[in-house]
Amino acid sequence: MELGKLGERWASRTMPRFSLFREGRTLYEEYLNRLEREFCDLSESDFAQAQSSPELQRCESLYQQSLRLCRKDDAYHDIAVNCYQLGLLYHLQGRFREAEELLTEALEIADSLPRLVEDEIRLMSGCCYHLGILAARAEKNDAARDFFARSLRLDESLADLPGVSATRRAMARFLGDSEPDEEDTHEA
Repeated sequence: MELGKLGERWASRTMPRFSLFREGRTLYEEYLNRLEREFCDLSESDFAQAQSSPELQRCESLYQQSLRLCRKDDAYHDIAVNCYQLGLLYHLQGRFREAEELLTEALEIADSLPRLVEDEIRLMSGCCYHLGILAARAEKNDAARDFFARSLRLDESLADLPGVSATRRAMARFLGDSEPDEEDTHEA
């Protein structure tokens, strides 16, 4: 078990918001593991099935409760993580507008943090990846390309090869690209 998960496990014993979040994420990850598909390959039937899943309905309730507690405590990092996870859940359920709102909020919070560590950079990359897919599904290809390019830059900065690969697959699937424009990869 990685150090972050150990810390989260300990915190879930002492703080209700962590306990709620952890239980929700466990339900979400179990569902996603059974699905065995990447987000860029999800179909309308996958979205409908996820929306009607009792375990994902429970997951949503847990995430929402955890998010309320995080907001009450002004725990900005945790708000961003909760918004990200709830955004992923809504994306999985085909609730694209709600997913976009939460992923955008998570990205804005992470962007505003004074010091970024690896976890925040991964969160930002994930937000950009999912926002890219959502933009592509809405046929906003320029925005999709920008989000995918940012996700690639962040993943490359961490040497996250699976992240780079997933983003390139999404770009190929939605945009017919395997690479962002040359100028996009060198922006800050």
